Amino acid sequence: MVKDLANKIQGANYYCFAECGHLPQIEYPQQFTQVVHEFIRGC
Repeated sequence: MVKDLANKIQGANYYCFAECGHLPQIEYPQQFTQVVHEFIRGC
């Protein structure tokens, strides 16, 4: 559902951290940081 919504929003990006709970910044800190940096660079 969320992926479909992101596809309908111009400029939106969808990221999924495999087997992640509610805290991607704790469970996948390096990947999370990279996604956030890419978002900030795109602003």
